[in-house]
Amino acid sequence: MGKIDSGLKFLAEQRTTTLRKLADEVVFAVEVESGAKPLATVLIEFDGDLAAIEEAGFRTRSVAGDVATGEIEIGKLDRLAELDEVRRVEASRVLSPELDAALPESRADLVHTGPPGHRGAGVIVGLIDSGIDYTHGAFRRDDGRSRILAIWDQGLAPQGSETSPATFAYGVEYRQPAIDAAIASANPFAVVRHQDAANAGFHGTHVAGIAAGDGSPPDPGNDNSPPRPAFTFIGVAPEADIVVVANNRGRASGERGLGDSADTLDAVRYMFDVAASLGRPVVINQSQGDNVGPHDGTSLLERGIDNLLGGPGRAVVKSAGNEGARNRHASGTVTAGTNQNVGFAVPSDQGSSVTIDLWYRGADRLGFSITPPGGTASTVVNPGASTTLNLPNGNSVFVDSDLNDPGNGDNRIFVVISRNTAPTVQSGSWSFTLLGTTITLGQWDAWIQRNASAQFLPPLVNAARTISVPGTSRQIITAGSYVTKGAGVGSISSFSSRGPTRDGRQAPTVAAPGQTLRAPLPGNAYAGNMGTSMAAPMVAGAVALMLQRNASLTQSDIRRCLMAGARSDAFTGVTPNNAWGAGKLDVQASFRCLAGPPRTIAPPCAPVTIRPPCVLRTFAPPCPPVTIRPPCVLRTIAPPCPPVTIRPPCVLRTIAPPCSLRTFAPPCPPVTIRPPCPLPTIRPPCPRVGFPPVGPFGTVESPSHGGGEMPGGEMPGGEASGGWAPAEQDWYQDWAQYGYPAQDPYGQGWADQADWSGQVEGQSVCSCCGRPDAGASGQPGEQSPGQDEDLTKDWYGNPGY
Repeated sequence: MGKIDSGLKFLAEQRTTTLRKLADEVVFAVEVESGAKPLATVLIEFDGDLAAIEEAGFRTRSVAGDVATGEIEIGKLDRLAELDEVRRVEASRVLSPELDAALPESRADLVHTGPPGHRGAGVIVGLIDSGIDYTHGAFRRDDGRSRILAIWDQGLAPQGSETSPATFAYGVEYRQPAIDAAIASANPFAVVRHQDAANAGFHGTHVAGIAAGDGSPPDPGNDNSPPRPAFTFIGVAPEADIVVVANNRGRASGERGLGDSADTLDAVRYMFDVAASLGRPVVINQSQGDNVGPHDGTSLLERGIDNLLGGPGRAVVKSAGNEGARNRHASGTVTAGTNQNVGFAVPSDQGSSVTIDLWYRGADRLGFSITPPGGTASTVVNPGASTTLNLPNGNSVFVDSDLNDPGNGDNRIFVVISRNTAPTVQSGSWSFTLLGTTITLGQWDAWIQRNASAQFLPPLVNAARTISVPGTSRQIITAGSYVTKGAGVGSISSFSSRGPTRDGRQAPTVAAPGQTLRAPLPGNAYAGNMGTSMAAPMVAGAVALMLQRNASLTQSDIRRCLMAGARSDAFTGVTPNNAWGAGKLDVQASFRCLAGPPRTIAPPCAPVTIRPPCVLRTFAPPCPPVTIRPPCVLRTIAPPCPPVTIRPPCVLRTIAPPCSLRTFAPPCPPVTIRPPCPLPTIRPPCPRVGFPPVGPFGTVESPSHGGGEMPGGEMPGGEASGGWAPAEQDWYQDWAQYGYPAQDPYGQGWADQADWSGQVEGQSVCSCCGRPDAGASGQPGEQSPGQDEDLTKDWYGNPGY
């Protein structure tokens, strides 16, 4: 067992000139500057503290539980491995991007409209991507200010008054005031230099628009698409605030120009810190991934992210990957004493290296040899050996056959094919041979890293277990993609990566629209794109809506409701499965799954605590909460859910339009108000009713009546001592003389049915919604058994949660 991972062993064997080539190819996170010793960016799993590790030359950047990111000279890796505090060291690897009708398809539009509507207000959507066009109108408030709270451009070096984030010594951080100043400037990019990366196809702007764009700029039309009016392409959480980390420190042009896994863990740490400083919930979207690693959740990037999750108001969503049809995974089973040949094809002009990462069970032992096109097999690399094979074609092959990986106890064969003295890696059909020396299970899996266009060949190529790292984390929510436009509407996207994870966990979590989505591009433009990169922000936006309803949700709460709410149809077949996960994303159903947040009564009164299975429905904004004044103390509501009693001199605050009074869901009875403090039933249009301590009844207010004491201190239809209107009288008619409408907004009349003593005189049913009045039986204000069992509707029959 070695503490240093295979990628770092490979780097340690290379000459400085080769390391410069690797840096240019952006295969590993390595820096080679003239006159300086080569540096590798790494992730370390450690015990105790970092003091001894830092003394050995490690420069700490961030810490996530027992995982730290930082840099170290490649020549000091062996010294690092000798420390007892170090469990393992892993090379930081560069990540790749994973790229109208989607809202109604996912039923997010129904959550937008409610009632009450939820559009992500108060929640932060974090985006780890190529950047964002912060000038795009889709990311602004109605007053023109930006909804982007912060941008950390990891690839910029500070100039002038610019600074890096306080806890990180690289990149440039821009906060909202600077972004607003840039937007107001004639030359915004002279004020805030950050721009989305063109060589990544403006991936980040597109992803941000799907998750949190408001669609306000009209679509001017392009790429054969006609112009469309404003608010055609609305994101899932259009009122959420945004934090962006431009994970863009890739050192080459093209798709590979993105940051590495250590930068990514720093980005997650940064976003959680920003959200915590503001006291806000946050969901992070990562539409990037990697093929190297064990695919069982034990890579250090995955472990670090898992360490940061678990608390309330934190969530991470990851694209499943676009590896479903790219033939970059193969698997098989070797039996004892036999060989298995695995073919793969390398295209012409493959200038960069080809990396293959093979994992198998710890109890097994596999020998390895490789054969180039038209050539002969190399010598066998035995289990536990590490060597470089120089082939007759001029290429070289680094092979590290490592045993008992410290993360999972499994074995690994890590292969890097380099051009060496040849102009390219030889094109054609290659193969490697696995020799089963000691076999218990014999199962193996291998992945080709994305910087190469090489592909595995039949019969061992396999689309299963292609979820990209860190999507195989134990905690991260992963999103597959299905078709909503074009051929095959309703079916899974062929490119969408499949599960399970290598350790057998079901993946992805759900599938969401990802083929094809039209979303913002720089210059107030829009364009269509496809990929699980587009499906992930659909899910992240849905999580933002869920966090708006309950900011204390944990990742496990959110995962449970996403899976419980997912829908199945003829395309998904029986779910869960390894293409669709739990099924198609259904935002409304997942939203209904949630328990609302506990609501408290403002001091100096004791808070009300609601415990499952009790559910307290709350007033929709802009309604003020119910306040209980001293000496009233509300009891804890817990099964068997006894009613709360309010006795004199208690005061119940008012309920203002358009609020309705929500009740406890079965099996909990509602709050009961006992005489002589009666609670009038609140009916449309929700007049404000108050109980000042001047008598049993007092101030009455409504939008059309400025308030004041009722004449003679009497309620209409009642005695001066206070009483309900007779059952045959229409409540609205009686109150018309005080400025209230004679009918509710639906043109319907209501009748009270309980007298002052709480006796039921008769039952009244609202003819507009068919529901009985809350006082139809039992004490005034109690609900009838089974009255509110349909939690999908509010009291008036309107769609609810």
